[in-house]
Amino acid sequence: MYQIERRNKIVELLNSNKSLSVKVLCKELGSSPATIRRDLIALSDNGLILRSHGGAVHPSGIQNEIPLPSKRGRWAEEKKRIAEQAAQLVRENDIVALNGGTTTLAVAESLRRFDRLTVVTNSIEIVLAIKEKPNFQIILLGGILRSKSLATGGLLASKAIKEISTNHLFL
Repeated sequence: MYQIERRNKIVELLNSNKSLSVKVLCKELGSSPATIRRDLIALSDNGLILRSHGGAVHPSGIQNEIPLPSKRGRWAEEKKRIAEQAAQLVRENDIVALNGGTTTLAVAESLRRFDRLTVVTNSIEIVLAIKEKPNFQIILLGGILRSKSLATGGLLASKAIKEISTNHLFL
């Protein structure tokens, strides 16, 4: 089987199974574990799948993601201290990228002290936290919306972020 056929088959299998192990993929496709792992890396790099320990999941198949309201109160003081430290690294007019999450949401809230920033994010929550800053330029990355975290992901988001240069990236 050619590489492109094998990779297309992996995506097809994940569309119907949501998650598969390397072992199952080897058996199904008649390929070695090393070949399957290389395929999973390439597919993950292109945003078509998400790698997991020992296999892969479909990008929309994440079932164990914790909803934001459940995570918001956990470790709140620690998140605030991290956010304050992160904000001290930023200067006016910087371009700051923030991924979705409650710690980066705290960072976004700390960034409201600035007058002018460009903020790149995949998080709807972060956009809502800073949207009222008139001199903030906000770039919301598109992609597949993960409803529990209110963040986007996938190929579209991956391609977009590769085109943007930032001064800071907080994950």
